[in-house]
Amino acid sequence: MKVKKKWILMIVLLFLISCTPKSAQIPEQKLVQEQPQQEQLKQEQPKKEIKPYELSPTSLGFEECIKCHSTLFKELKEKGGKHQRDCTFCHKQFHVYSPKRQNWEEIMPKCQTCHGLKHGEKFSECLQCHADPHAIKEKMKVTAEFAKQCSQCHEKFGEEMAKYKSKHTQLGCAACHKEKHGYIPDCFACHKPHTANQTYKDCLVCHKPHSPLNIPPFAASTPNEVCGACHQKPLEKINTAGGKHKDVGCVKCHSAHKYIPDCKNCHKEVHSAQLHKKHPKCSECHVDVHAIKG
Repeated sequence: MKVKKKWILMIVLLFLISCTPKSAQIPEQKLVQEQPQQEQLKQEQPKKEIKPYELSPTSLGFEECIKCHSTLFKELKEKGGKHQRDCTFCHKQFHVYSPKRQNWEEIMPKCQTCHGLKHGEKFSECLQCHADPHAIKEKMKVTAEFAKQCSQCHEKFGEEMAKYKSKHTQLGCAACHKEKHGYIPDCFACHKPHTANQTYKDCLVCHKPHSPLNIPPFAASTPNEVCGACHQKPLEKINTAGGKHKDVGCVKCHSAHKYIPDCKNCHKEVHSAQLHKKHPKCSECHVDVHAIKG
């Protein structure tokens, strides 16, 4: 009886297996393997040939420009300032330069289109100073050629240097303002200070950079050491002699640069009238006023 039951169960199982759909019997691994095969079939299908002259060309865009002009793009990105615009904002014609026609000036955009004559009609060649329009924030380098144009904008300083001639006039603008446009040098780049603690502002009290020899009247508080930086021997004599002149500041007598006072401004007729008549100039006897011991 037990044997019969076993046979019946086996027959039932075989019947169920035979009735199961074939799709359900496909192992999962086989399904995974079929997917790449289907993708491969798609890739192997022939692509439709594109004929170039059946295409409709479009205008050059910003992305096309920077693929070739990567250097200019970098300049605009880093130093372009307000010029960071689409290339076609300025450039209306592309790849039309002809060496035969020499039409560079004709096709290049003009600064005046947007900026007008910002510095007036007498200075209309913008690129003489703003040499690179793609790096407009870059400080302009002051070359000797550039310096010829300085007085067009800085007219006041040009006139001042011409009127009060000095070594600065001979050197020209580029000698001092050589780093970049707007650069203000320190006097001590060329000149030694008059005193150990002298500052750039102290220099400007007496010396204007564009007319350094046109020195204004001295302040009463100007120390002798400032004068002695140039006039060393007179200061040494005064300090060595030990007379009353030692206690008097240089600017007390020399209120302005190169001003030579008359002794009578301070000293009345200290000698007899007869002696003063015979020697009207004190320096006939007191030869060196900086070395008077009395």
